[in-house]
Amino acid sequence: MKTSLKYLVGAGTLKLSVGGSDVSIKIDSSNNTLSGIAAAINSASGNPGVSATVITGTDGAHLVLHSSTTGVANSISVEVTPSGTGNNTGLSKLNASSSTSTVDPSDPAKTVAPYTTIGTSANWKQTAAGKDALLTVAGTEVSSPSNSVTSAIAGLSINLTSESVGTTQTLTVAADTSTQTTSIKAFVTAYNNFVNMAVSLTSFDKSQPKGSQGGPLLGDSMMNTVRNALATVISKGVPTASGSTKAMANLGTIGITLQQDGTLKIDDTALNSALTNKPGTVNALFNPTSGLGAEMNKTLTTFLKKDGLLDTRTMSLNKDLDNIKVQGTKLDAFATQLTNSYNAQFAALNTLMAHMASNTSYLTALFGGANSAGALAGNKG
Repeated sequence: MKTSLKYLVGAGTLKLSVGGSDVSIKIDSSNNTLSGIAAAINSASGNPGVSATVITGTDGAHLVLHSSTTGVANSISVEVTPSGTGNNTGLSKLNASSSTSTVDPSDPAKTVAPYTTIGTSANWKQTAAGKDALLTVAGTEVSSPSNSVTSAIAGLSINLTSESVGTTQTLTVAADTSTQTTSIKAFVTAYNNFVNMAVSLTSFDKSQPKGSQGGPLLGDSMMNTVRNALATVISKGVPTASGSTKAMANLGTIGITLQQDGTLKIDDTALNSALTNKPGTVNALFNPTSGLGAEMNKTLTTFLKKDGLLDTRTMSLNKDLDNIKVQGTKLDAFATQLTNSYNAQFAALNTLMAHMASNTSYLTALFGGANSAGALAGNKG
């Protein structure tokens, strides 16, 4: 709905109501124009779903209000409470009380489906009345505040796309298997990612340079234990009926087969057929209580829980790392001590060598050498 004011509207409180929700907005000298009011409405905390716009036409500016919710119950009402002693006439003109009517606007003698109206307000014009969608389902009249009907049939949403008065539409209800297909494929992808990761961590590739040929967990029994446990769950069957151990199903029943490399492969045709024709089997395989996912979760819990396999292994490795750190510290200390000892010995050796060189020079000067006679040798006879 919209209204037009060409002057300052004064001060007070503007209360907007939609359905059972409302918000009060203070109007003062900072926002007492149409553009100021529109901005205040749009930024109001607790706004019940009303957007405000100022549109300028040939006859001036208009404040337009729009409700984001549809239906008869979600009409817009405006209640003004003036304040102060200034001219609040303009603000008071924003009052508008919506109501519901069944009178045909084109012929008051006739009735129509309920719609919203603002009555005889001279300042507001309702450009689009709030109405409910009306339809008949199996002979029962149904109304909905929007074109998405969710309450007529339990668990079913009906989307109305166009008006078709007096025409019977056939509604076909069928299972939507697309979501199930997506979930099952995600399950298979996640399992295959684990298998490929396990292979990468435990493989040996002789084509790689020495030192990089073995995976980080090559020969690690823990990874093999986890992988074998999950493979056992994947390959085993589950009962297809409560309490039954005779009627069993496995992934192969719905077109998912185990490959030689340990990964799973989906036959899309077989899977779609199972989802359409054997929904009970699919449900048995993936139900959250005793299905494969639940069994895998139980198996993984034994590995991941406190004091489980991974926790115990982690504590053991951390202890080994601590021991290596201590040994490294001791080795560093020993290396320092040994280096200092060798340095001291080398220093003593250097000193000894210097003394020996000095003595050699003295003795050579005294007794002579290969190329000299020496002092004592020159005094003979």
